[in-house]
Amino acid sequence: MRVLSEMKIGKRVALACIIPMFGILFLAAEVALKDYFAYSKTQKLHEAIGIVTELSELTHRLQVERGRSAGFVGSKGTKVVPDSLQQARKSVDEELLTFQKLSVHFKSIATAEIRNDLSVLEQDIASVPSFREQINNQELDASEVLSFYSKMIEHIFSIGFHSAEFSTDPKISVSILAMLNLGEVKELAGKERGLVNGALASNQFSLTHRRAYYGLIATQERLIKNFINSEPEDVRQKYRDQLAKSGVEELEQLRKLISASSHNLSVSGVEPANWFEKATIRINKLREIELNVARDIVTKTDGVLNSALKSMALSSGISILILIFACIGGYVVSGTITKPLSNLVASIRGIIDGDLKSEVPGQGMNNEIGSIADA
Repeated sequence: MRVLSEMKIGKRVALACIIPMFGILFLAAEVALKDYFAYSKTQKLHEAIGIVTELSELTHRLQVERGRSAGFVGSKGTKVVPDSLQQARKSVDEELLTFQKLSVHFKSIATAEIRNDLSVLEQDIASVPSFREQINNQELDASEVLSFYSKMIEHIFSIGFHSAEFSTDPKISVSILAMLNLGEVKELAGKERGLVNGALASNQFSLTHRRAYYGLIATQERLIKNFINSEPEDVRQKYRDQLAKSGVEELEQLRKLISASSHNLSVSGVEPANWFEKATIRINKLREIELNVARDIVTKTDGVLNSALKSMALSSGISILILIFACIGGYVVSGTITKPLSNLVASIRGIIDGDLKSEVPGQGMNNEIGSIADA
C-alpha cells in the first residue's frame, strides 16, 4: 500500500483505468483462445477428411485387387497372372504412393490411436509385395487372400472412425460415421464379390461359404439402413434414389441363381466374368455415392472452418481493440488530472517565489483542483 500511496497521481489514475480494462481484456482473450482451439481442431478435421477420402480410394482399389486375386488363386489351372490383376496391382501401388506422402504430415496432427493405426497399416503395406508373390505362385487359397486384404481394409476403417473425433460439430461427426457405414457396405460387397468369384472359379460352394455369403448380404442391408438413418433428413431421399440405381437389382438376379444352386456352382448358370462385372458395377456405384457423401462432408467442414476462422478473427480483434482503448483511455484520463495539477503546482511555486500577479490556473473548475485554485 505504501508503494501505491507514494505513486504519482497520474500513474495511480492510469492504473485505476487500466486494471478493469485488463479484466475485460482477459475475458476477451479467453474467448479468442477458445476460438483458436476450435479453429485448430476444425482445421485438423479438414485435413483428416482429406486423408480419409484418400484412404477410401485406396480401399476401393484394394477391393478390386482382392477380388481379382481371389479369382486367380481359385482357378488353379491358370499359371500366368492375368492382365486384369496386374492392372489392379498397379492401381493400388499408385494410390499407396499418394497415401504415403499424405501420411507424413498427417502423423504430426494425428492422435496416438490414429498414429498406431497408421503404423499397423504401414506394416500391412510393407508385406504386400511378398504376399503378391505367394499369390503368383498360387501358394494360397481364396480364403487366405480375402483375409489378408480384409484385415488391411479394417485398419483403414479404424483410421476413419478415429478421425471423426476431430470434429467439434456433432452433425459432421455423424456424417463421417454414416460415410464409414457406407464404406463398410462397399467393403462387404467386395468380400461378397471375392467370395463368389473364388467359388465360381473352383465350382465349390461349401456350407461355410454359403453361410458367410448370406451373412454378407444381410449385413450390407443393415448398414445401408444405418447409413440412410444417420444422414440429415433433407438428403436421405437423394441417397435412397442413388442406392436404388446402384445396380443391386441386376446383382440380385444372380444372387437368386446362386442361392438356388447346390454346392456345385456350375449348375447355377452364373459365369464368373458376368458375376464379377455385375458386382463391380454395384461397387463402383457405391463408390460414387461414397464420394458424394465425402463432398458433402467437405462442404460442411469448410463452412464450420470459415465460421471458426471468422469467430477467432472477431474475438482477437476485440481483444486488440480493448488493449488499445485501455492504453489510450488510461493516458487521456490520467492527462486530464496530471496536467492541471502540474500547472497548479507551478503557479503555487511562483507565488512562493513572490509572483503574485500571475493568474492561478484551474480557478472556476468544478472539482478538487478548482477548489484548491480558488483558495
